[in-house]
This record gives sequence, C-alpha cells and structure tokens, in this order.
Amino acid sequence: PFKYQSLLTKGKARVVILVVWVVSGLTSFLPIQMHWYRADHEDAIRCYQNEMCCDFFTNQAYAIASSIISFYLPLVVMVFVYARVFQVAKKQLQKIDRSEGRFHTQNKEQEQKGGAGHRRSSKFFLKEHKALKTLGIIMGTFTLCWLPFFIVNIVHVIQDNIIPKYVYILLNWLGYVNSAFNPLIYCRSPDFRYAFQELLCLRRSALKMYANGYSNSNGRSDYNEEDNGYPLAPDKTCDLLCEEGSFPRPEDFLHGKGTAP
Repeated sequence: PFKYQSLLTKGKARVVILVVWVVSGLTSFLPIQMHWYRADHEDAIRCYQNEMCCDFFTNQAYAIASSIISFYLPLVVMVFVYARVFQVAKKQLQKIDRSEGRFHTQNKEQEQKGGAGHRRSSKFFLKEHKALKTLGIIMGTFTLCWLPFFIVNIVHVIQDNIIPKYVYILLNWLGYVNSAFNPLIYCRSPDFRYAFQELLCLRRSALKMYANGYSNSNGRSDYNEEDNGYPLAPDKTCDLLCEEGSFPRPEDFLHGKGTAP
C-alpha cells in the first residue's frame, strides 16, 4: 500500500476512471433509456404516463441489482482494501517503535550519523498514518450516508408501502450530502489543500504552501529553508502557478530555477 505512487501510474488511473464511468453508465443510463427499470404496478404506470411526476419507481430486479453493483460490491472492496492497508500500516508503525528503541540505546556518535535519516523515515510513516486516518473517515462517512438509503431501497421494492415516502426521500438526500462532506475531509491532508489551491488558481496561497512546505502529522514542515538549506525564490514562483502548460516541479521552486513555459 505504501508503494501506491509508483504502482498507480497515470495510464492505470485513466483506465480505472474509464471503467468506473462505463460501469456507471451500464448500471444507470442504459437500463433507464431502455425502460428495463420500470415496475408494472398501478402507481408506477400512472407516474410514467405523467410528465410532471418525478417519482422514481423501479422493479425489484433492477433495484436489487443496481444496489449491489453501485454500492454493496464497492463497499465490500473498500472495506477489504482499507483493512489490508491498516494492517500494513500497523506493522510499519510497530517497526518504527522498535527501531526507535534500538536507536536510543546507541551511542551519541551513531545517533548523530543516523539521526537525520531516522527522523525522515519516522516522519514519513507518521504522515502515512495520518493519511490512513483520513481514509478511514472518508469510508466511514460514505457508509453512514449511503447505507441507510440502499437498505431502504431494497426493502421498498420487496415490501411495498412499508417505508414512508418522506423517509425514502430524506435518506436519499442524506446520501447526496456525502459529496459535501468529502472536500472538508480531504482538506485534512496538506497535499489535497495544495491541489485545491492549484485547481482554483489561488496563486499566492499555493505559493505560500510551497514556500512554507507541507505540514506533516506533527505540525512541522517537511520542505523548508532551514531543513534543506536552499533559498526560496518567491519572485519567480508567483507567475508560474497558473500559467498554461506544465506545472513546475517542486525542486524548481526551491532552487529558484523555475521558468515559464
């Protein structure tokens, strides 16, 4: 799991995104356009014939199949992957604890030689641990927001009139609210905060983050003038963040070598 950046290339990411959109289209757009979702009871037929009716009546087969494909199956996969990532992260943190114990028993000369590398390793895994917590919050929020609706969605077609209409609508909107929570949760990560600033072309805010460095889990900067010894070049970086073309590399900011494309 910690090799994510090297394993998931841009090409693989594009394929995954394409597959998600194809599956979504096959699950929703195609059945709706082909009328495969339609129920045959009186209320449903009356709604289909009325252009002003916005109720979404579905048959039992479509409701169950779409719920499994669009929610329950992805939920099982996410829980499995998260459990695996958590297991690996826990082992890595245990290794850090053991290495810190050995590190403190060494003499001062060995401590001075290996101290910097050890701190960088510890800070890296602490940052990964914080990212793992963020992932857990995202998954938990997603499950709490959407699970009630998809339970009701199946119960509704199996036993009609057991779920009041207002409850069905309320739980549906609870699922939509999940999309509003995601940006707030993702902003726990400094990397995502910088990405949002880049997308919104907030030049000076993005520059400030690059100049000050990303804050890790213990509140200290991983990229700053004191640690790296490289002078920053704010005058050159201001005009580069939102220029057309490729985005300058982090080392260009640090050394002041970035040039506009």
